[in-house]
Amino acid sequence: MEATEAIRLANFLKILHLLPTENMPHNAFHAVPVGQKVDEMQDRLDYVKENTNYFTPKIQQLLEIAINEKNVETDSFIHADLHPFNIIQQDGKIQAIADWGDMTNGNPATDLATFWMLFKDKSARDAALQTYQATQRQTNMAIGWAIFYGSFFLYEGVTQPNEEFEKLGKFVLGNVNGEK
Repeated sequence: MEATEAIRLANFLKILHLLPTENMPHNAFHAVPVGQKVDEMQDRLDYVKENTNYFTPKIQQLLEIAINEKNVETDSFIHADLHPFNIIQQDGKIQAIADWGDMTNGNPATDLATFWMLFKDKSARDAALQTYQATQRQTNMAIGWAIFYGSFFLYEGVTQPNEEFEKLGKFVLGNVNGEK
């Protein structure tokens, strides 16, 4: 079931990312490469490194790869805030995508990060990326965005406290740790 939903979401994103972007609102928060988010997330990353076992050397390596990717695909229509709290599900099936307030033109990798936020099964994530026909560059950057979101949710979940955010942060970073 997970692979089926991952493929459905990938097909949706393929279509979304091809929509015209003229007159699209600019979102300076999300329409940037993940490398430009490092300063903003440094405190959260440091907290996660120092207070949990979720920020591993592997996460650091994958984040560095993402940061060093060139942000060449920046004119796609993206949702830009595609985390599980904005994806309505029932009985394990995606029913709707909510909260379009951050939509902008940007790099599709921002949205592709959702595969690490929704699907525990690596083969489901791989099937989604294959269906989407994600390039290695897009995949690397999507992993960087997943680290961004995972560290955000884990940090906010622990410091605010919010059990759902903490659980999601651990889930996302656990999935990223399972990458090759």
